[in-house]
Amino acid sequence: QFLAKFATIFTPLIPGFIAAGLLLGIATLIATVMHVPADAQGTLPDALNFMKVFSKGLFTFLVILVGYNAAQAFGGTGVNGAIIAALFLLGYNPAATTGYYAGFHDFFGLPIDPRGNIIGVLIAAWACARIEGMVRRFMPDDLDMLLTSLITLLITATLAYLIIMPLGGWLFE
Repeated sequence: QFLAKFATIFTPLIPGFIAAGLLLGIATLIATVMHVPADAQGTLPDALNFMKVFSKGLFTFLVILVGYNAAQAFGGTGVNGAIIAALFLLGYNPAATTGYYAGFHDFFGLPIDPRGNIIGVLIAAWACARIEGMVRRFMPDDLDMLLTSLITLLITATLAYLIIMPLGGWLFE
C-alpha cells in the first residue's frame, strides 16, 4: 500500500519531468555542439535559456507539487499540503540575497532550518492530512470551510518547525 501511495504522489508529475528534461537536454546538446558559452548574448543563448527555465522551475517548486499530491494521497486537502511544503522553500536568513525571506528567522526562539527536502515534505504532508482529518471530526459543518484548514495549517506548521525540519536537518547533514 505504501508503494501505491508513492505512485499516486509522483505519477502525475512524470509528464512534466519528461517535458522539462527533454527541453533541458535539447538546450544542453545545442549549446555543446555549437560551443555556446554560458555568458553569451543573442538570440540563440536566449532561446537556450528559455528552454532551460522549465527544468529550473520544476525543480525549484517540486516540493510544492509533491506536497499537494501527497496531502491528497494521504486523504487531506491538496492546497494545505502545498502550503506546508512551501515552508520548506522559504528563506529564514534575513541576510540572504536570494530566495524569498519568510519574514522571521526563528520559531519562538528556536532557529529554523528548512532541510529535509522531499522526505520532510512527505512527512509534513502526511501529518497535515492526519491532522486535517482529526480537526474535521470535531469541527461543526458550519465552520468547516472557515476553520479546518486554518487550524490544520497552524498545527502542522508548528510540527514542521519544531520536529520535521530539525529531523530533516539531522538526517541530511
